[in-house]
Amino acid sequence: VMWSTRSPARPGLSSATSSHHQSRSTGLDNSSVSEGTAVSAGALRPGDLLFTRGTAAVPEHVGMFIGGGLVVQAPKTGDVVKVSPLAEWSPQILAARRIV
Repeated sequence: VMWSTRSPARPGLSSATSSHHQSRSTGLDNSSVSEGTAVSAGALRPGDLLFTRGTAAVPEHVGMFIGGGLVVQAPKTGDVVKVSPLAEWSPQILAARRIV
C-alpha cells in the first residue's frame, strides 16, 4: 500500500499522478477523491484512481489502475514505484474515481 502526500518533500504516487494529470491541467492528491466521476470496481479503466486506507472522504493512499488487473503504486517514501495485482487492492478500496 502506498503513502500519498501533498508535500513535495515526501513524494508518493500522488506526485506521479499529479505530474501525469497536470499535462491535462488537473492536479491530483488525496483530495482528488471528490473530483471526477465515481467508478465501480467492475468498470475500471486504465488511469482510474483507487483510494485506500483512512476513510472514503479522507483517504490516505492512492494508486492508479493501469489495466490488465494491475495497479501502480509507490508503497512508501524512498521506495520504488511498484505494480501490484488489483486483487490485493480490492478489499481495501474505499473509492475509485475517473478524472478526465
